[in-house]
Amino acid sequence: MDYKARKELFVKDLQGADMNTVSQPIIATVVCHGLWFLVRKLSSRLGVPPSNPEAPSWIDFFLDFILICIPLLATMTGFQPQVENLNIIGSITILIASLVLRNKSKSRPEKVKLKVPGSLKSKGKQIPYISIYRSSLMIMTCIAILAVDFHVFPRFHAKVETFGSSLMDLGVGTFIFSSGLISGRGASQPSQARIKNDLAVSLIKSFPLWVIGIVRLISVKLSDYQEHVTEYGVHWNFFFTLGCLPVLVAILEIFNAGAAISGWATALLYQALLLYTPLQGYILSPTRIMGDLISMNREGLCSLFGYLAIFFVGKDLGTVVFRSSSRRPLSIEFGGRFLVYLGFYLVSYYFMGIPISRRLANFSYVAWVSCIGVAQLGGFCLINKLLDIKQVPVIHQEVNFNGLLIFLVVT
Repeated sequence: MDYKARKELFVKDLQGADMNTVSQPIIATVVCHGLWFLVRKLSSRLGVPPSNPEAPSWIDFFLDFILICIPLLATMTGFQPQVENLNIIGSITILIASLVLRNKSKSRPEKVKLKVPGSLKSKGKQIPYISIYRSSLMIMTCIAILAVDFHVFPRFHAKVETFGSSLMDLGVGTFIFSSGLISGRGASQPSQARIKNDLAVSLIKSFPLWVIGIVRLISVKLSDYQEHVTEYGVHWNFFFTLGCLPVLVAILEIFNAGAAISGWATALLYQALLLYTPLQGYILSPTRIMGDLISMNREGLCSLFGYLAIFFVGKDLGTVVFRSSSRRPLSIEFGGRFLVYLGFYLVSYYFMGIPISRRLANFSYVAWVSCIGVAQLGGFCLINKLLDIKQVPVIHQEVNFNGLLIFLVVT
């Protein structure tokens, strides 16, 4: 067996893991953020000098890398068996610290607050917990992509073949969820003129992604790099999916149904097609008609409907968190959506017996990703509120600012 065949075999026929195992690295991102703040606050008391927020020093980068990137790498690889215990210990530490800090602020209200290092300040106007959420996803994505070809990365975290849940399966969906979340920042009541303009803008935005997708396709074929065909198809890749979504979103917004309704209606309609037509059997069939581009790339094309639903669900949440004045507290917005999405998942998975499938991007997958996405974002929001964090780590700022470039280099 040649090297390419061995590599392809290494990532094939995987079954994933249970929900608790998959969720622990996600929980670790939130816990690491809280511990980062506590350590940085302690280091400032010990004399670590503040820096210019516009030109952070190497100490800021080094500390953030040690406190954020290294723990995430460890929880996804060598320390995976201990990650649940570490999350529990970290959560208890954060809870105790939040109580202590709150009591101190009440007992000494007149005392001037300690100046935090300049590198912790946000660049420009942004919502800190959203910036941290998006950067954490990017860091985890990079770690997974680079580590998946090595034995130190648990096989149950790699993408499953057909049915099942894994960390990388979740990562693909949450990447789309995050994109939808950010798109909600500029959401407004659509008009006919604005819809036409959005469609034109989406075509322009999609063009670079299609170019990148084509370049990646050519480079993979020319280098004879190992391919997992059942992931997206023979020619399709994730950049093509990212390129299609803005156009599809602009088209569906013509109906002016709202992001939430558009998302869940798309997920339900697509699931109905999977259940009551031969579509699911067609997608999962091992037979491909050579020369038929649709047959050769059916996984990528059909899963677009599921990813489109996830994008709209993320956009619905984005319209809330970016709103200057919400009618309800964010805790109600996050908690309510989490319970609704969890209900959708429980009904789909347990009552209807629909297993999670990233390959199909079916309803259970959409509900699962949406549930985890809102829980993780809500977790960052809660940590920031408990510890009164108003800054973004410098490494998160830089990852957000250079996100596309980092993703291109890694992939």
